[in-house]
Amino acid sequence: MKVRPHQIAIAFVSAGLIGLALWRLDPATGSSGKKSGRDDAIPVQVAAVKRGPVDLSVSSVGTVLALNTVVLRPRIDAPIQSVRFREGQLVASGEVLIELDPLPFRAQLQAAKAQRDRDAAMLENAKRDFERYEALLQQDSTTAQTRDTALAAVHQLTATVENDDAQIDLAKLFLSYATIRAPFAGRIGARLVDAGNIVHVGDAGDFCLRNFAKNIRESRFGCRSPTIASRSSH
Repeated sequence: MKVRPHQIAIAFVSAGLIGLALWRLDPATGSSGKKSGRDDAIPVQVAAVKRGPVDLSVSSVGTVLALNTVVLRPRIDAPIQSVRFREGQLVASGEVLIELDPLPFRAQLQAAKAQRDRDAAMLENAKRDFERYEALLQQDSTTAQTRDTALAAVHQLTATVENDDAQIDLAKLFLSYATIRAPFAGRIGARLVDAGNIVHVGDAGDFCLRNFAKNIRESRFGCRSPTIASRSSH
């Protein structure tokens, strides 16, 4: 078989083109591999170990169920003097929320103390009378009936003074009801009362005040995420 010159030329040109293509492809592949390796590298940094809370939060519309819920109502009849909280405010346990007019209850307390002082003075006098009649009876200068009457007066006034002490404690209790305090730490709900309103014990509605606990039992979200149950927060 005779090979023609133009076939030999075509073979040489084809081999040259293939070699040129392989030469161009090899550097591109090498650089590409090096670049890919740089992109896949993960930087490593050194940091000190420390303990603390992890800030993990989810923003969504949902319903939060409080662990404790309290509805406050008035325990005395009185006008509201001041409202000392804002809606949604976080309050501490024992913090003053509402103050009622304390003047009538302070007056009752003062009257109970004055009555107690009066009865205590009468008791001291009755005790002295009994001691006198007891001494006279030893001398046969009075009768036993008179002595017994004086002793009965001492017992009667002793009971009266004890009743006065109870009235003082009751007046102090009513006076304490004039200051409405938060039963526990938490967040206040809607405020539906204002200064100047008169509240009564027998009102059908609430005190228009709800106190929600800071401790959350669970949070229910309307999205597809599962129910999130969180422990008590401090």
